[in-house]
Amino acid sequence: MPGQLETVLRGMFDALGRKDPETILGHFAEDTQGVDEISREWMRGREAMEAYVRGLVTQVDDVRSELRDVHEVVWGDVGLVTFWLEQDYTLQGEQHHVSAPTSAVMNCAGLSRKRWKKSPMPVAPLPKSSPLARSRARLAPAVARTWTATLRRNWTCAPTTC
Repeated sequence: MPGQLETVLRGMFDALGRKDPETILGHFAEDTQGVDEISREWMRGREAMEAYVRGLVTQVDDVRSELRDVHEVVWGDVGLVTFWLEQDYTLQGEQHHVSAPTSAVMNCAGLSRKRWKKSPMPVAPLPKSSPLARSRARLAPAVARTWTATLRRNWTCAPTTC
């Protein structure tokens, strides 16, 4: 049975497939960040992400996303979801396929609302032939362990009911 965070992410990917930007944007926190897989550029803040999502749904067609090997961990108001993304889409009449390890950090916005929001820390897939992709494959587990250890060490808020 999927957890709360997985359910939110699957809903966001389903909304992308339906080209429904309002549903996607409804899950973004003010400090959200993302990487545009097509241009390989960072977008920081809700305003930048909103412009990106609204433009994206007009540019891509036939988006199909499958999340595999989903794992979520929650530390109080913060959650990390790691998964393998298989995604197909059409951009300017050309078919594209993404197969990549992906992560999302989410925070619970408003204890009474119990609403999980997507926050920073996405991962952009790289072509397998890229030297950076090969080195990232070797480094990714160490980076994840370091980030997790940093989060646990620096997290001082009391657990909540999110």
